[in-house]
Amino acid sequence: MVRDVPPVLTDLLEIATYIYCADQAIKRGGRAEFEYGKKWRRSLEFYIPVREPKRWSSDRVRTALTETVSFLSDDDYEFHFMSLKDAPSIETYLHFRDTDDDESTLDSVVLFSGGMDSLAGAIREAVTDGRSVALVSHRAAPKVHALQKRLVSEFRKHCSARLWHVPVWINKDSPLTREDSQRSRSFLYASLGAVVARMLGLSRILLCENGIVSVNLPISEQLVGARATRTTHPQVIKGLNELFSALFETEFEVKNPFMWSTRADVVRLIREASAGDLIKHTVSCSHTLSRSRDQPHCGACSQCIGRRFATLSGGCSDDEDPPGGYRKDVILGERESTEERTLVESFVRHAQAIEQATDDEITMSPEAIRAIRGLTPVAASEAADKLVDLHRRHAGEVGGVIEHQIAANAGTLRRDELPPTCLLRMAIPDRDREVGSATGRRLHSSKRAANQLVREPEFWLLRFEGKEIRLVHGKGLDHLSVVLGRPGTPIRAFELQQGIPSSTRPAVTRDSDTGPDARARKDYKRRLESVESELDRARRDHDLARIERLEEEKDALVSELQHAVGFGRRPPRESEDQKRARQAVCKALNRTIDKIAVRHRSLARHLDESIDRGASITYAPHPPITWEVLIS
Repeated sequence: MVRDVPPVLTDLLEIATYIYCADQAIKRGGRAEFEYGKKWRRSLEFYIPVREPKRWSSDRVRTALTETVSFLSDDDYEFHFMSLKDAPSIETYLHFRDTDDDESTLDSVVLFSGGMDSLAGAIREAVTDGRSVALVSHRAAPKVHALQKRLVSEFRKHCSARLWHVPVWINKDSPLTREDSQRSRSFLYASLGAVVARMLGLSRILLCENGIVSVNLPISEQLVGARATRTTHPQVIKGLNELFSALFETEFEVKNPFMWSTRADVVRLIREASAGDLIKHTVSCSHTLSRSRDQPHCGACSQCIGRRFATLSGGCSDDEDPPGGYRKDVILGERESTEERTLVESFVRHAQAIEQATDDEITMSPEAIRAIRGLTPVAASEAADKLVDLHRRHAGEVGGVIEHQIAANAGTLRRDELPPTCLLRMAIPDRDREVGSATGRRLHSSKRAANQLVREPEFWLLRFEGKEIRLVHGKGLDHLSVVLGRPGTPIRAFELQQGIPSSTRPAVTRDSDTGPDARARKDYKRRLESVESELDRARRDHDLARIERLEEEKDALVSELQHAVGFGRRPPRESEDQKRARQAVCKALNRTIDKIAVRHRSLARHLDESIDRGASITYAPHPPITWEVLIS
């Protein structure tokens, strides 16, 4: 292989290395810097001598390179190429002497970092599909290389297919390390894989990453722009395909086989291949330098949080993902710094927001739109549906882990023995962390009705047919509490969505003799006056986001008033605002019933059959039954 490396592949290795080093040599802003203009985005201009300047200077290659790397690291790149004199030998970069494996007739190239996703990709190729695989690694440091070698050694015990590990040593002098975000590292990885693939006569590489990380919808204001990594973003994958195909003058594919898989899906793939014992040898933590053999995970970074939720949701035992391998307990450990607390709370809130969001709210975010554009030739509507399903499943997995942990730690939560900054405590909404003594006594002394829906500090308790379950707070349960508390009464979906208090919510009915319920109109008008007052203040403050939200609510209220005036005549057509409200409320109720079905099948069946879900939501069980609804 080393003897016959084409010059263009050597150029690619060098260019990827220059980009990787420059990325770390030039500082962005500090960790507390929230101005994302020039203080975060950098302008980088490269003058690079290459062996094939004509090919690199072509419009197609240079455009694909510039656009791909610029999007990947969210910087402005510019490249100039010239002829290289006195070119160094390729042996300077590639060392294959540490392996005795035969590299001939290999079927597949998988980029192998030593994390769970890359392991799952290798298992899928070598174990599930029986292919002979080259595992290409970036040998960045001795500690990382030792981890990768140990994992490959253990992996060989699980497959009969041939494995060939290709660790490529590319590093830099320590004075060049000023910036640790390393957003361009995946371009280096992909380039290494592409070089090895072409040397093996192959035209495809696998760059494996679960879809949640690939799309990477920002979970907080701290993770936007360059801080929201785009390692395997669909736009990056598309750009790499365009670049390598243009550069090699033949079709070349960079593929992410886990684009539509959650983190927990990846864990389940590994375990279903009877390779769960390999998970403990993988490392996901971003803090490479502080890593130890016994505790390779810090338990505080976003990668560690995502990994632990995935292994818990995926059913891993303590032997497969030892809790002691995390320096900080992800679920119960105290978060000392503001950054740690913000990150862990944002992770949980993001999943909760996805559960309650409409499909449009998920797919119309800027990052989601970019992802959908990058997923061609998949139709935009199909990509959007898959994106929504992916994030719904992820949110359900996160919620499921939290619910399980709340149940498992109910005693310590009740006795207030957990640190206030641990993930489990922070997963409980602020408004529910404290409950007044009077309310506590009322709930405690309440007679145990046959059917109860009780809002407790950490969750909702549902009691039906003598069986109790608990679910974490959510919009669907809020709607359910109103509907069950007013059996036989049609309640407008708009009212449920806007959260008009049950004490003032009108039971609007049609009456051709007396006209619309006057109290309904009065409540709508009172809220409309309040919204208009808030709107005036928002306009004085130039609060654009608040103005937009209030104007939408105002339009919806006006539509409802118009609808009320139409009672007793021909029913008016459903407005777009009413349609959106109906869709959002019905989806929230349906998701809640689906969650209940996992824990209490007969209750879910009863609710599904008894709740009429349309423009008005009506709970009409037959035969009639009553619920006691208690809300703290």
